[in-house]
Amino acid sequence: MEIKLNLTLDELNAIISVMGMLPFNQSHGIVGKLREQAIPQVQAAEAAAKASDEAVNEPAETEGGDAA
Repeated sequence: MEIKLNLTLDELNAIISVMGMLPFNQSHGIVGKLREQAIPQVQAAEAAAKASDEAVNEPAETEGGDAA
């Protein structure tokens, strides 16, 4: 049975930090699964934010060519 959780990035980092205090043989599998699932989501969110910023910062096109 799988459980789906929704966590903020700070919450996930706190969990990974605490897991890092456990012996490696107890924590590495879970930490690996957390990272495996989180990294693509973080990358997608960063790419979307960058695309959004670029769209907002594009210079507006003017009609009729150069202003006199």
